[in-house]
Parts: sequence; C-alpha cells; structure tokens
Amino acid sequence: MIKLLAVLLIIILQACSTKEQQTIYDPSQLSRIELDKKVLECIKGKSSYAYDKFHTMEEGETLYRISKRYDISIKELIEINNIDNHRDISIGKIILIPGAKFSEFKWPLKRPVTSGFGKRGRKSHSGIDISADKGTHIESIADGLILNSTSSLKGYRKYGRIVVIGHGMGITSLYAHNNKNLVKAGTCVKKGQIVAEVGSSGNATGNHLHLEIRRHGKPVNPMIYLDH
Repeated sequence: MIKLLAVLLIIILQACSTKEQQTIYDPSQLSRIELDKKVLECIKGKSSYAYDKFHTMEEGETLYRISKRYDISIKELIEINNIDNHRDISIGKIILIPGAKFSEFKWPLKRPVTSGFGKRGRKSHSGIDISADKGTHIESIADGLILNSTSSLKGYRKYGRIVVIGHGMGITSLYAHNNKNLVKAGTCVKKGQIVAEVGSSGNATGNHLHLEIRRHGKPVNPMIYLDH
C-alpha cells in the first residue's frame, strides 16, 4: 500500500512538473505597455536598443509638445504607441518614449534562406525559412523576454514547437518548427543565447527554422532588421 502511494505521488509530481514546464507567459493578459515594461525589466541597462522612458499625458498637453520635449518626431511617437487619433489622447495615458534606436539583430543561425518574406504563390509568407540540419542551435536575435515556449500555440498550430521573444517597442521574434525548445516562458535571454533546436515539428516538409519578426503584432520583413 505504501509503495502504491509512493508511486502515485511520483506520478503526480511529474505531471505537475511537466505542466509547469509548458506554462505559457500569456501577453494577452497584459496591456501592451505593461508587457513592454516587463521586457524592459529584462534588458534595461544591458541593451542598446530599448526605449528608456515613459511619459504620462497631463491636462493641456499635446503630442507636439511631447515631441519637442523629448526631441522625437510626432510620426514616430504615433507609430511606436499605436495611436489612432493623435488629437484626442486621454489624460493619464502612458506614452512610450524611445531611447536609442534599435541596433541590427543577429542571425539566429548562419544558413541559407530557402524562402523569403512576402507572397509565395497565392499565399503570403509571414517570415523567412532558414534551412539547417536537425538539432542545429537557434540563437536569440536580440536581448529579450521569453513570451511563449510551447509545443502548440493557439493561432500557430501548424508551426509546431514555437518560441516567441519580446524585445521592446512592440517588436517580437518568433522561432517555429523547433525540434526542441531550450528556454522557459517568463525568463530573460541575451542576444546570441541558444533558445531552441532546428526541427520539423508542425506542418513542415523538412528540417528548417521559420523566423518571423513582428511589430505591434504585424509581420515585417526580417531581412530589414538582420545584420548584413
């Protein structure tokens, strides 16, 4: 009886451990500003490409006045803060003020690009595919916070094992079809840190890395950001 209870206890502990390892840091539970603050906690003082200020809108203030105060264009403030109507910003709204510009991101692995960004036949390819052998190490393109590290993410079922990293200023990088994820959600990573292994999980015909870079949730061409 005691042995049986011991076995059951081990099974329960293993199940809890597995569940913990699969925990997803869900950005949907946070506002974009709260999420960016958490990313900033990881990379502040360690990175040359993170914003470093917040400004709270006060009565009588305008975006023009803020742009002059921090020496930044109104257009950039609107884009970074995803503002729909710059003439009607509520009092108390927190405005992100970018510090240094983003530096170039490093390649996650140095291998041939087999499929580019944009139209691919009748469909649109939201990232680039990089061919590599199974088990090849995948590195983070920049400092950041692991937002997701899971074998199945809603909306990305065909991507298989996936890692998503937040880099601040609304920019995220996504690494898909991994053979194995080597980081846990909610942890901080450095530029060049190994985060996964190349594989063919999900809907993939062969071993490769599918890399996406998104700004405010919208895919952008990774080739614009990666160093050359």
